[in-house]
Amino acid sequence: MKVFEAISLSKTFVNGDSYLKVLDNVSFVINEGEFIAIKGISGSGKSTLLNIMGGLEYPTQGQIFVNGINIVEMSEEERTRFRLHNIGFVFQNYNLVPVINVIENIMLPAKLIGQKIDEIELKELANRLNIQDKLYHMPNTLSGGQQQRVAIARALFSKPQLLLADEPTGNLDSKTRIDTIHLMRTMCDEYRQTMVIVTHDEQIAEMADRIICIEDGRLVI
Repeated sequence: MKVFEAISLSKTFVNGDSYLKVLDNVSFVINEGEFIAIKGISGSGKSTLLNIMGGLEYPTQGQIFVNGINIVEMSEEERTRFRLHNIGFVFQNYNLVPVINVIENIMLPAKLIGQKIDEIELKELANRLNIQDKLYHMPNTLSGGQQQRVAIARALFSKPQLLLADEPTGNLDSKTRIDTIHLMRTMCDEYRQTMVIVTHDEQIAEMADRIICIEDGRLVI
């Protein structure tokens, strides 16, 4: 089953009289349950592509379909509501809410869409990510690696069909990086999620079912 499709995506940024084309006629399909790695050098357009895939940015040209629905044609309000129900994100800078504790951060997306909270399941997920003793701590008391694992738990817990992660293990040590990606993949398999990761890490890329390479805004086959 096709979960995601990009058709002729282009993205151009305008700065005064200059134009920067970050994506150039990008098209691809992702099927249900796939684990996809997006690779490319810094500035190649990887993060911009991920943001467009999740409806956080508009393409200059082209279409994006998630579960057969064209999110480019949605209003901002419609896209926000659609993202909450269908797409999970793990950002490089965590994006945790600083005024609520860890367990509240993890539960937040699920609460926003009215999901019933299974605290046993939540605590099991926290245990698997080794943050079980941090659930009632505030985000600013955690290390960068711990905050990243909280962000991963938050993205997984609401069980979105499409999970998008931008360098999700960048603040973790080598062994923890690999263990965390193994866990993310296992959880995605259990929840029938589709996962797309932007990464510079060759080991992580090799764990993917398929690698999408971006060079100067174009797909490299």
